Amino acid sequence: MRVTFTAHFLSGPWWAGIFLGVLALFLAVNIRASEAMSCPAGSTAGDIGFGEHIACSIDVAGEQDFFTFSGVSGEAVYVRVARTNPSPLVLEARIFRPDNSSLCNGTTASFSDTACVLNVTGTFKIRVSNPVSSATGPYVLYLQNLTTPVNAAAASYGDNYPGNLAAGHVAAFTFSALAGENIFVRFAQAAPSASLDPEFKIYGSGGVAPVTLLGQDCKRFSSTSAFRDCNIDVDDAYTVLAFDHNASGSGDYVFYLQNESHRQNTTVTTFGQNYSGILGPGQVADFTFTAAENEAVYVRFARAAA
Repeated sequence: MRVTFTAHFLSGPWWAGIFLGVLALFLAVNIRASEAMSCPAGSTAGDIGFGEHIACSIDVAGEQDFFTFSGVSGEAVYVRVARTNPSPLVLEARIFRPDNSSLCNGTTASFSDTACVLNVTGTFKIRVSNPVSSATGPYVLYLQNLTTPVNAAAASYGDNYPGNLAAGHVAAFTFSALAGENIFVRFAQAAPSASLDPEFKIYGSGGVAPVTLLGQDCKRFSSTSAFRDCNIDVDDAYTVLAFDHNASGSGDYVFYLQNESHRQNTTVTTFGQNYSGILGPGQVADFTFTAAENEAVYVRFARAAA
């Protein structure tokens, strides 16, 4: 029996270098920044669109800010509110149906996020508040349609996507996968100045997350580089939402995606050969080789310049 193996070579989150290996194809994509939106004062409602960020603040204790959006029954939506500095501000995001009944809400913390399916068509409200203390401060609200994502970059397998994430913001990526496929996702710092603790979550078009081999939701966070293998159990279009775990971090990042079942933009290697290339900060190089059962192989990945 002969089996094809894969090696991921990852650059450190803060440095780049020349290496012995072939660099997988990478593509820089600039995600269109959301236009500045108005911030409601007190209980005055403001509009927010899918794929948009709104910068606002809790100015006085007990303040509740309301935002409205239009939704269609059956759509899955994601909402996230995050403080933008390391203040004691605690936040909760809650979605209300057109009849003002509560639909869903996130946990109360430095950021609050939730995904839910709309069960009626109409105008919905998002309430942002600090329900547990008198702390005040700035925050950013983000809304996304998981059924038909807006302002999200279509990611190709085997490509690296560099970008910059502002405090409280979310970077969104989309990909399609088939049931039975295994997907590798990585979101990492790409500069020493980055204060990011990278985190990502993956949702299907119905708002349901795929799972890992251990049955956990396919999400991950880390102090420098978050990565995970995810099992796909339903043919679907998926959305990856990437952000800072501690809410207020910011900086340069690289997002990488690969289909472990049907690899793309990978280098097929031959035994006994040296492969050289350049790996950018936070990027991934992908290689494959074929070996027979019981064969022993040696792999070396090294920088090739001081």
